[in-house]
Amino acid sequence: MIEITYGSREPPSLTIRGHSGYSTHGTDIVCASVSTLFNNLVNSLSEFTDDLVSVRCSPGDGALIWRGHCSKSARLLLDSCLLGLRAVAEQYPDYVSFTVD
Repeated sequence: MIEITYGSREPPSLTIRGHSGYSTHGTDIVCASVSTLFNNLVNSLSEFTDDLVSVRCSPGDGALIWRGHCSKSARLLLDSCLLGLRAVAEQYPDYVSFTVD
């Protein structure tokens, strides 16, 4: 199961751990969806904001931790990603959990 934890306090954080087990490696649409949303957030923060963010990204383990204030632009990008992650978790509850901390 993929466990997504959103740390809602300021500054925010996002942690994603595990594998969905929905399908075999390379064909798992659940894992691909979560990975795409997370990677797009990382790339968007880098491209469109000046926020200082620590990133950890390896198979089955990803995290974003703000090092300072989360700007309005970064908040919008984060909220958009969270919307997508929640939707995946609602669509595939046996494979993805979403927790707000």
